[in-house]
Amino acid sequence: RRGKIRRTRRRARLKKLQSLSAAGKKRSKGMRQNMRETLLSLEKRFFDSRYISDRKWLESVLHDDFTECGRSGILYHKKETANGLLLCGKDRDIDIYRFECTRLGKEAWLAHYITVSDNSRYFRSSVWVCEGEWQLLFHQATELCMELDLGNRE
Repeated sequence: RRGKIRRTRRRARLKKLQSLSAAGKKRSKGMRQNMRETLLSLEKRFFDSRYISDRKWLESVLHDDFTECGRSGILYHKKETANGLLLCGKDRDIDIYRFECTRLGKEAWLAHYITVSDNSRYFRSSVWVCEGEWQLLFHQATELCMELDLGNRE
């Protein structure tokens, strides 16, 4: 009789753990979707003149340790990148495809996606961290030399 009670209790604990695991996966998927929307919105702002012409916004969204790897392979930091964006003066006509994000840590996410502009295609990667507000810590854009199925535009 004791063995039967123990087996029943074990099954009940296992069922509860499976239920908690499923709920955790559901929450995780919801969190990933929310972060995807948040990061996609932030990335799109870098193509919008209302944001990239605003020095205060750039100062707040670019992390103090921000680094960008330019297409030449040269590393640029916060000041150079902000100054370059301020010179754009107009919206950048860029379409985004295949936007995905991956959690790197409690408050860090990797975003990667493809952009198309004037028949040029780039694979872009960004690392975002949250220290009160979401800030861009790293960005790199690499030109793609081959044709890809882009899927739907974001």
